[in-house]
This record gives sequence, structure tokens and C-alpha cells, in this order.
Amino acid sequence: MDEATLALVIMSIALFLIFVGFLFWGIKSGQFKNSEEAKYILFKHTAGTPSEGKPTSTPKESEKNVF
Repeated sequence: MDEATLALVIMSIALFLIFVGFLFWGIKSGQFKNSEEAKYILFKHTAGTPSEGKPTSTPKESEKNVF
């Protein structure tokens, strides 16, 4: 086994361990519980505003996407 292959194996194992560490951290801290709540946060913040959640201004001509 040459040095390049050994370096790739070590880096692959290190990246895998980092991924598994972040996965366990996410599970332990509750990052994956109640994932449906995130989409309702937007509606909670815009429900009581005077504009009823509508944008207060229109985008300028230079800000519009032209495709």
C-alpha cells in the first residue's frame, strides 16, 4: 500500500468519524425531534402584523430577476 492510498484511507476514516460525531450530537441535543415545527415558525411571526404577512414594498426594478 503506497502513501497516497494510506492517506486517503486515513482521511476517509477521519471524515466518517466526524460525520458520526455530528450525527450523535444532533440526536442527543434533539435537533431531529419535531422537525415539522420549523415551517410553522414563519406563520407565527407574521400572524399579528398590520400588513397581514404581505410584503411592505415591491422590489425595485434592478432587484428583480430577469430570466
